[in-house]
Amino acid sequence: MTGNNFEELLEVTNAMKNELASYDGVVDLDDDYDIGKREVQLRLLPSARSTGITVNELGGFVRHALYGVEARRVTRNREDVKIMVRLPEEFRSEVYNLEALRIPRPVNPLNAVDMNDEASFRWVPISEEAELKETRSYTSIHRSQQRRSISIYGDVDATANNANAVMTQFQSDFVPRMLREHPGIIIDFSGTTEEQQKSFSSLGLAMPAAFLMIYMMLAGLFKSYFQPLVVMSAIPFGILGAIIGHWITGNPITILSCIGFLALSGILVNDSLVLVDFINTRLKRGIDPLEANVMGAKLRLRAILLTTLTTAAGLTPLMFETSFQAKFLIPMAVTLTYGLIFATALTLIIVPCLNMIFIDIFAALDRFRGSLGLAHEEPVLVSAGSTSGGKSEMQGQIFLD
Repeated sequence: MTGNNFEELLEVTNAMKNELASYDGVVDLDDDYDIGKREVQLRLLPSARSTGITVNELGGFVRHALYGVEARRVTRNREDVKIMVRLPEEFRSEVYNLEALRIPRPVNPLNAVDMNDEASFRWVPISEEAELKETRSYTSIHRSQQRRSISIYGDVDATANNANAVMTQFQSDFVPRMLREHPGIIIDFSGTTEEQQKSFSSLGLAMPAAFLMIYMMLAGLFKSYFQPLVVMSAIPFGILGAIIGHWITGNPITILSCIGFLALSGILVNDSLVLVDFINTRLKRGIDPLEANVMGAKLRLRAILLTTLTTAAGLTPLMFETSFQAKFLIPMAVTLTYGLIFATALTLIIVPCLNMIFIDIFAALDRFRGSLGLAHEEPVLVSAGSTSGGKSEMQGQIFLD
């Protein structure tokens, strides 16, 4: 928190600490403002200017009386020993001793000649020359953007509450009210919250870039702009499964979970890619689209399941690891494991269905363009082939882009 009014800054700091202390699981609250030692500040009175005393002289008198002034040095055992002249301890231990202090001032004008003897000086109470104010010193002064600042630190017990939930509630409920009541205060969040915001902002660019690269590679493989969308349709279901997995295991969604979402996207595309490529191969051989999709789901079932189970089996021990180092990787393992298991079951059902819809839409578009005479070339006609063994010959026609 930063502001120009330090008293207002202290008020907001105390209010924020009280609010955070009311949340469950928030512990070790503290700030970087420490009350310093007692001190007495001296300020020259306007009436003291006529005596010719300066702030430097006043400070020197007080320092010599309380701390002392070096009179001489003697050598003892090859070491220099300072001989300091100062007031006795009983005259410099309390504040009222300072208030009773007297300082020498010249009786005659400062430019008088031959008036430097003892009689030419008088002892004046320090209260006649300066104003004494007792206050507290600063152990340290913190500034941010040339404004006074105070930082609040704290921790959240993971067994009692979630740090992200605490900060979300705090930022949405309490912070706007404080800013309305104290418009001169600026509140910034650092530490884990700041790092997460930076990481999530960078992932906001990395995730679309990753999806675009996946789409471009699939488009080059299938030579189609729409069939890659069928392959990538498994990604949302995998992310949904990962979120459900976090809810089941009670793990928060961290930055490593989001990195796991990117890795999960590539793994899910592999399963869908194998399935759709197998279906396309059967279509090129002249098999009926419905039969090709059903056959592809049946024949590639074992390969897809084995890929998912082996990956999940390798990540499962990490989810049950209790070491401190593994706690950071557990959210990523949960993302990959539950996302794979959840999406694999849907991949075998939804991807063939979407592929059938894709084929039907393009067949309908080809027929529509043909009826309008807009087709530039004749579509490739592929027959379903004939069956052997005296069975009736099955004829089917599909249009391939």
